[in-house]
Amino acid sequence: MDIPDVFPTPRERELWTKALQTPDQVTEAEKVIILRLADVATQAASVFKVSGLTPGELQSKALTTPESLTEEECHLISNRYHIWNPYQACANSIMHWSNEDQTAHWEALCAVATPRDDALSLAVGLRSDHFAAARMKKSREDMATHAQDIDRPCKWVRKLAGPPAQGEPTTSWGFVILSDSSIDSGCDDYSWNKFLSVMESCAEKSLKQMNGGMDIIPTKKFILADGHVSENNPEILRSNFQQRRLQQDILDTRILSNTFLLITPEVVTSCINTSTPWIWAYDADFVPSTATPPSLASGQEQERYQGRLRVSLYSLFTWFYAVRSEGLYGMSRFWEKAQNQGQIWSVATSLGRYHHPFVLLEKGSSYPWNAYELENGS
Repeated sequence: MDIPDVFPTPRERELWTKALQTPDQVTEAEKVIILRLADVATQAASVFKVSGLTPGELQSKALTTPESLTEEECHLISNRYHIWNPYQACANSIMHWSNEDQTAHWEALCAVATPRDDALSLAVGLRSDHFAAARMKKSREDMATHAQDIDRPCKWVRKLAGPPAQGEPTTSWGFVILSDSSIDSGCDDYSWNKFLSVMESCAEKSLKQMNGGMDIIPTKKFILADGHVSENNPEILRSNFQQRRLQQDILDTRILSNTFLLITPEVVTSCINTSTPWIWAYDADFVPSTATPPSLASGQEQERYQGRLRVSLYSLFTWFYAVRSEGLYGMSRFWEKAQNQGQIWSVATSLGRYHHPFVLLEKGSSYPWNAYELENGS
């Protein structure tokens, strides 16, 4: 994430000089600027969101019972009551400033800081050191675990690679795919065959990045349903999916029943003419009447989730299948994330067994390098 570094403004430098020359004349509003604090309204909102307290109450808590401070509260105070993610915190750090600016700013801080300010900074610093030591210990433990399991497949891959559970007829797994009726007129044989080739290639490439992925490639399935449907009526589309599952006797429990895919000319074009191939994925259980009404912006209706989203073919047979098979999140959460990814939901694999975030992170939160959210297992 590219966030430009934040450097001091001429106004800040002017106030640093004032703080050194006439500290008793610095107003509270000017002190906020010198200390680089969030404005008063933002401070109140941020503190309440993180702790449920007022800024004064949080400061009293830090001074009287610092051992009760949470890591999030320490981050908030250290970040001057801004809720920043790690990239924003780094961009707003003074480490990028010149030595002259850093020195001038430090001298100005010393000139205006009260004993209470100093005590608060010390308490938060010591508590932050405690959390840093705990994180370091946890990181060492995680690295040791990873070293032991470096080549071991993650849980959902092991489940698919293993024998079928009692009552499961086969070990096949995958998706049912429907085709829009406009495919016949908008897609020639060459384009169709190229599309199928790209789908297969993307699935295999992504699975080869997973520990144990090679073992489950032979059993994956694209089940192309007979006939065509229309994407213009989603409710009928979902009904057709359920009917065709029954008509085609799709009994494999590892073929998802809560999700199906749709091929349209737009999908084919993305696969054969772009570097970001995707396909429509539908929530088979979506009820339109439960959707959140759209909001209005600048007189125009904003796009809203309508039970489907674009899914990258490089994530389709890895983390999208995994998370939909577990039902960990609703697809609306994936749609929200896709709005920040060029309208396409995509999740990368890390170190053969971990994954990047499935959904949008809460502002200010971070994400562990060894995340595995499915069934809380590894």
